[in-house]
Amino acid sequence: MPPRPRSDPSAQTRKRILDTAERLFGERGVAAVSLRDINRSAGISQGVLHYHFGGRDALIEAILQRWLPGVNAERRQMYDAILAAGRTPSERDVVEILCLPLARLATARQPAGRRFLRCLARLGQEENPVWARTTRTQMSGVELHEALQACAPGASPALIEWYFSMMLNVIHGTLSEAGRAARSWQRALAAEPMSPEDQAEALVEFICEGVGGLVRRNQPAAGTPRAQESRPRGRGAARA
Repeated sequence: MPPRPRSDPSAQTRKRILDTAERLFGERGVAAVSLRDINRSAGISQGVLHYHFGGRDALIEAILQRWLPGVNAERRQMYDAILAAGRTPSERDVVEILCLPLARLATARQPAGRRFLRCLARLGQEENPVWARTTRTQMSGVELHEALQACAPGASPALIEWYFSMMLNVIHGTLSEAGRAARSWQRALAAEPMSPEDQAEALVEFICEGVGGLVRRNQPAAGTPRAQESRPRGRGAARA
């Protein structure tokens, strides 16, 4: 019988640091957690964290790089598939591109995926510069703001940005709870639990209803050239 391959102690330590930082950032907020807190909770010395990551920004970037490249690659694939089909992205396409890759992460990689989403929510709420830079770089060319603006041409750019902020807060917060047991007051949900997949589908429908209201309220008068240009050419579900 061949010998079992040995695990790399250095890789295990790195993973423990990342897992611990994700958990603490998600629980307390990124700004409220010191490197000393992470060291203590992970059971390591201060020098070990600095050896692996150098400092806070590099640690945050490592957390994001562990999960976001796959999520954003799937988003890009969904977006490119819509354009390749000759369609203009609809509001539902925008919602699904934002939500579904994260939903698949949350449901397929429990509890690690949920832990990351709690951390991601905190990074976004605190407008962490590492998060902002990483997201901007990886999502370059996926023009979701412009797509939603085209669906709701009467909406101001400021309102479009506010809707994106609301969508991301709802997505991160809801998916970080996907698959958990019903709370004490959720008697019907305890009696008839929803699968994480059904929860994610309900989340997409919930957001689509809200975004649909934005689109309906911000259409130009029927028959105008702008109305013809901005009307989506299809309402297909964009899936990878």
